[in-house]
Amino acid sequence: MINYTITSSPIGELLLAKSDRGLNHIIFEHKIPRFEAIIRVDFPDQKIINNDNALKTEINQLKEYFSGLRKEFDIKLDLKMPPFYQKVLKIFSDAELIDIDITKEKNDD
Repeated sequence: MINYTITSSPIGELLLAKSDRGLNHIIFEHKIPRFEAIIRVDFPDQKIINNDNALKTEINQLKEYFSGLRKEFDIKLDLKMPPFYQKVLKIFSDAELIDIDITKEKNDD
């Protein structure tokens, strides 16, 4: 299941979506009308549900960031990406520049 919510921000409305593994999409305002199609690319068989409560932590951290109170995020991620991007993120993670757990590959197109 993919939970999502829409929140306002200084850069416009944002749609946040997450699976049980973590945040997987931040969709900007101009793409929100197509959000289901965007999410289904990576999660074709998942039910997509509007659930504001499921994303409270992520929304609060974004608000803190935009207000200048936060410089780092403590959010689990469930990113689907090509192997090259995974290698780049692993380099940054190994260098302790970011803390990320990559859970699944996505084929290069």
